[in-house]
Amino acid sequence: MLPKPRRPREKRIVPLTRATYSIAEFCEKTGLSRVIVARRIEDGILRTIKLGLRRLILAKKPLD
Repeated sequence: MLPKPRRPREKRIVPLTRATYSIAEFCEKTGLSRVIVARRIEDGILRTIKLGLRRLILAKKPLD
């Protein structure tokens, strides 16, 4: 009997641990494309701040 073929291991999602991420870092960590992230920012789903010329994505919802 032939051995059972192995399924490739899925990437594990690494929890976000920093306060802010650049868009490129956020895309890499979550596996989302820049287009999807830009849409989420426009829709208000992702919160961002502007620091100089950089736009940073807040990892956690700020306290009200």
